[in-house]
Parts: sequence; C-alpha cells; structure tokens
Amino acid sequence: MPDALDQPSVEPAAEDLPLLGSIAWALASGRPEEGLVRALDCLVQALRADAWEIFLVEPSSGDLLLWDCQGRDRPQLLSTLRFAPGVGFPGIVTRDRKGLTTCQLQGDTRYVRQAVKDCGVQAYACAPLISQGRILGSLHLTWHDSHAPLLRAMRLLQLVTGSISTTLAAQFGSLREAVCHSITGDGRLDHRLRRTLQQIQRVAGTSLSTLALKSPDNSGIFELSSKQDTVFRRRGAPTCECVLTCTWLKQGRTALLDRSQENWPESCTRPPRLAAGSSCLPLMAGGELLGALLLDYPENVPRPMTRKLIPLRMMADELAAVLQDHRVPAPPNSRGPALLESAPALQLRCFGDFEISFAGRRLPASAFPRRQALPLLKLLVLHSGSALDRDVLIEFLWPGVKPSAGRNRLYGVVHALRSVIEPEMGKGRWRHICNQGSLYSFNTQTPHRVDLYDFRGFLRTAHDTALPAAQRIVALEQAVDLYRGELFADDPYADWCLLERRELHRSCLTALKDLADLRCGRGELELAVRTLQRALQLDPQREDLNRRLVTTLRALGRCGEAEEQWGFFLQILEKNLGPHALPAMPSPMR
Repeated sequence: MPDALDQPSVEPAAEDLPLLGSIAWALASGRPEEGLVRALDCLVQALRADAWEIFLVEPSSGDLLLWDCQGRDRPQLLSTLRFAPGVGFPGIVTRDRKGLTTCQLQGDTRYVRQAVKDCGVQAYACAPLISQGRILGSLHLTWHDSHAPLLRAMRLLQLVTGSISTTLAAQFGSLREAVCHSITGDGRLDHRLRRTLQQIQRVAGTSLSTLALKSPDNSGIFELSSKQDTVFRRRGAPTCECVLTCTWLKQGRTALLDRSQENWPESCTRPPRLAAGSSCLPLMAGGELLGALLLDYPENVPRPMTRKLIPLRMMADELAAVLQDHRVPAPPNSRGPALLESAPALQLRCFGDFEISFAGRRLPASAFPRRQALPLLKLLVLHSGSALDRDVLIEFLWPGVKPSAGRNRLYGVVHALRSVIEPEMGKGRWRHICNQGSLYSFNTQTPHRVDLYDFRGFLRTAHDTALPAAQRIVALEQAVDLYRGELFADDPYADWCLLERRELHRSCLTALKDLADLRCGRGELELAVRTLQRALQLDPQREDLNRRLVTTLRALGRCGEAEEQWGFFLQILEKNLGPHALPAMPSPMR
C-alpha cells in the first residue's frame, strides 16, 4: 500500500506553466466559487482525471464535510457527505497534513466508500488545504485508469492548493465580516438579527431561516424567524426543541435533515414533513451551545446538502461570538420583547491572532495611529492588572532608548491607545489603561472580556474536584474552546511572552487530557476520541495521549483506526527523534 507523501515546496516544470496560468486566471476572475470550480476543471482536464472533490473541516466537531464534487464519478462520490476526523482519505489527509496517492484503490483498506470502488475507480490522489497554518480541508482527484500520472498530479496539487486555500479562506473571512457588520449595525436588536438572518439565507439559497436561542433556565427557546416576530416558546410547545435536546448540536455537529430521515439524530424533534430538507447549525461559543440556526428548503434542496455548510458555519460562528456576551432574559409572558442585553464594549482575543473589538466592531491595526499601541496593550493585558514601571515599558517598546527620550514617545502611544479603545472617556477618566505616577496597568475591574482571563477562570473551576463531573466537563469545554491557537500567534517570534505561551499550551493539553478522562469515566467514548484527536493536533508526539487514543478506539471496536494511529505516532517519532527504541503498542483495555 503506498505511503503518505510529504509535501515539500516544489518548482513548476515548464509543461506546468500554461496550466498554472489558467488556474490563476480562473481563481482571480468572477465570483470566488465559480472561479474555483473553473480552476479545478482545468486541473482535471490537464491530468485526464475523471472527477474532483473537496472536503472542508467543520468547526467545533472537526468532521469533514463534502463541499462539492464534479465529474464522471459524482453520483458515487455523493454517497458519503461526512467523515469523522481520521477516517477515510479525507480524515487521514487532514489529520496528517500530507498528500496521499494510490493506484490500487480497490485493495486500499483506508478508502471506505465502497460505492466509489464499485464504479471502477482505480487511482486516487489527494492533498491537504492549509491556510496560514490552519487546516481547511482536502482536495481529491479520481481516475479509472490505474496508470494515472500520480507523480505529476501530486506536484500540481502541491503547486495549486495554496492558492485554492487562500481563495476559500478569503471567502469565509468576507462572510464572517458581513455578519459582524450586520449584527452590530444600527437599529433595534430584533431588526438587526432579522437582517442578519436574511443575509445568511441568501448565502444558503433558501427563503426561510429561524434563529432559536435557549432561555437561561432551559425552560424553552426564543425563536426569531426571518419572516415573523420574536416568540418565546416553553418546553413541550409544538415547535422544534433541538436546542434543548439534540446531542449532535451539543457536539458542535450540523444536522442534515431530509425526508428520508436516514441520517437524522435520534433526539431530533422536527416534524419530518416540514420541508424537503433542512440544515440545523449549532451556535457554539465558549464551549456552550447557545442555540441553533435552522435553514429550511421547501422545495429545491442543495446537492450535496453540505455544499454551503462550511461558509454558513463560519457565519453562524460569527453570530454566536456576538451572542455569547449577551444574556437572554426570562420573558414576562409568551412573547419576549427583547432578546439580549448589552455586552462589554471592549473585548480582546489573545489566543491565535490578537483581535480587538469595541462596541461589537473589530478594530484593525490601521485603527491605531501609533504602531506601538498594540504591543503595549498586549504586554499590559498579559500582566493581568499588575502595574509596570514607565521605564520598563520604554525599554520594551524602544530597546536602548534613554528613558528621558522615551517618555514623550510613551505618552503619545498611551494616548493613541486610549483614544481608540475607550473613545467615550475624557482625560483623567480613563478606565482600561490606568496609570498612577510612573506605573501603568490594564484595569481588570472595568467591564471587558479577555479570552485569556476567561480561559484561566474556567480552568480554576475545572480543577475543583469537589464539583460534579458534569460541571467540570462544562468548564473544561469552555476553556479549550477559547484556545484558538498559541498566545499572540500573530507575533510568533516574541520572546517576551515565550514562557506564558508555553505554559498556556501545556495548560490546554492538560485540560484536553482531563476532559477525555472525564468523558471516558462517563462512558462517552466517542466524545473522548474527538477530544484526544484535538489534543494530538497540538502535540502529536505526546505518547500518553497517543496511548489513550489507541485504547479508546479499541474499546469502540475501531481496531484498524487504532493501529493506524499508532503507526502514525511511530512515524513522527522516527522523523523527529531519529533511530531509537520505539514504544510498543498499548494492550487493549480490559
């Protein structure tokens, strides 16, 4: 069986240049989706392939969802729309971040779609789609000819997947921004929410969307339709109660509901004939299920149904991020006059790229008139309210500058920072960036939200062994969901936060391990597997995590995946540590 192929940077051959030019032109012209399809068609024609397909990673769950496929084998490729992480070629490629090829698909046990094998596909090539270090999904090609040009195919895939990934990431980013501007714009809140729903349903290609938010006490849900007023319904009312009962939504998985009901979650309460097809998207924020976004298709259901789901999930995640910082009050009667309360004006995200939001709007770096304002804010936030001396800040911002020369510079930077993150305040009444004499600090007592502080708070709650396991699980889920990436990932070479970055990385790994252990203790083995897989994305060399994942997979009867996982772990050890005594595979759990 062919091994996974590494994907080093490659130089295009002379014969590839016209094709690369055509692909670049297709991606740059017209609407992004149409340009991407044209580019892939060019690739298929040049390689004489029979079909292409793209799978994209679903946020929260990590499942692989079929974005689209075209070509001779399309009916068979549509036989499976979702893969779990690590399962099948889509799951393996996105997990390992390596390309795969085979000219013996019929005997390749890693390929699990029997319908594709039965239609005569012999050769297959696929490569990961990665943007700025983040895995987006994978691109696949099929051939009925076992003598397919796989070496050239892999070279071309390595050359074009970067541009394809950039196109997809840019499209997702623009959709998220559109939702952010819509929900935080002017007007009454219910009007802004309805405007946002209408924007989402345009992308979905449907005429009916519903926002369902849980009440604080789980006694019912608020429903806001794109076509009707806000309604509060108590438990047991004749409406969809998915947000109160659905295990899929709690796992961050999108439910696809067609009239066959073959793939419906067991706990789904939707009337089976409500529409020709529906998509039920979770609204997840901080590890908590806030509600669901329901998209109904009265007649024409997209094919595949997963075609628009990843862009829609990106939009739903942006909506959930805004809703996270608001509370749904218990209504005095059956019709809730208001959905949300005000959120803290200042919100900071320290995990992953540093992001600043004020009054619901993200502030780009260009919003700050002084370049050093952002590094100053990062440093003050990292010290969590502890005061730093003026001379320390001057040395940090302008190494080697005399304190006397740096004081005016520091005054200007502090003023520029204050004017952006608290423009409503006046001189002498600053709330967030405070100073007493020569000491400066970030005021942790004022209304704000910082994911770093929330992360540490959730971990403190989770470490309280006196709490029931269910409460500790919720706290751990909330903590790890905040960890979008390393601390201040947009400043990867900053040595001043290196210790904190490593400590937070270890804390997240420990939290994921503890979460997996608690889930195993409650018999939730599938959730434990997903948790361990996420932990190994952060540190694939951790032997204890690999052992735990292998034993859990075996307990679920997924022995083939367990052996494949251990083999992948040994490959990493050999690659990074060189020849040495490799650990033996753990014994099955008894």
